[in-house]
Amino acid sequence: IKNKKDNKINDSKAILKWINFAKKNYVFGFDHLNPLEIPSMGTSLRGIAIGFDKLLSWTPPKSLLINDKYQFCDLKLQLSLSMYHLKKSCFFGSTWMSMPAILPKKRNDLMRIDMNIDDILYLLTRITDVSCVLVVELIVSLVDESDMTIAQYGCGWTLLNAFTPLNSTEELNEAQFVTCPLYLGSPRDLMFNQENVSFLSQLHQMPDCLLRYKLYNHSKLLRIKRLVPENSLLGRFDIIPGLVGQPVVLPGQTRSKIISCIGVKEIMDEKLGAMIIPNTPDVEIPMSLNISELIIHINDRENFELRLLRRINDELLLSNPSEVNIIVRN
Repeated sequence: IKNKKDNKINDSKAILKWINFAKKNYVFGFDHLNPLEIPSMGTSLRGIAIGFDKLLSWTPPKSLLINDKYQFCDLKLQLSLSMYHLKKSCFFGSTWMSMPAILPKKRNDLMRIDMNIDDILYLLTRITDVSCVLVVELIVSLVDESDMTIAQYGCGWTLLNAFTPLNSTEELNEAQFVTCPLYLGSPRDLMFNQENVSFLSQLHQMPDCLLRYKLYNHSKLLRIKRLVPENSLLGRFDIIPGLVGQPVVLPGQTRSKIISCIGVKEIMDEKLGAMIIPNTPDVEIPMSLNISELIIHINDRENFELRLLRRINDELLLSNPSEVNIIVRN
């Protein structure tokens, strides 16, 4: 009896994990588009990882630096990512936020900041269309002394082309850094400009401000293709039911905690010192699934039943077909 009770508790916990994972990783698809408008896709999934390294020469808005009411508040910077289809002016997939980085306490309206981002996201996709991009926005959160976020501001944005097939090596520690400029304004302007190609040519860059990152091919990410939806942006600490738990230290904590997540791998670089690269997910094997109720929907059920009865009759060589009947239908 004790074992049965424990199993029920474990099953309930597993169900809650799946529900929480599904809620956080809701993925918008292309159901609203005409089939001819759907982005180009390959026949097989690709695993991609993006490692964000640094924000270079970024100047925070003066209104955040010189306002007296903000002087006792912390300013936390994060990258907010979403996926966007330029041709049809619509977002798709899921969203992701990087781990927060705290801006220096001493601030002035002339300061330029190099901020360490040091975060990685993972993605499984079939999309190979250049009109699909990642929209990256810098979000600054105003956090008071009780650690409550009282305001958030968009402070620059950019676009990353992550969906075209990569020619880079599969060796994760050999991927090269690339940079992209950041733009003034808001990525929400994309929604109000149907001619996005001409709109992009009119963007104003933030002076000398760059986002440095690495784009990886990650074929071993395909191990989790049955556990996560396509076009879902996954963070390193996102709990994914079905992965082996590993010890990680969450931001703001000192003790490690066992979490079923992809995580990251730490390496030592001769020039850059300690850095992180994408990790290989470790799937729990064997996995078991207890199904208490199962409903199967059969299209054109009447014809299916007729074919089934006819096949049984032929195999049993019955002289009277009426001897074979379906007794109960639920």
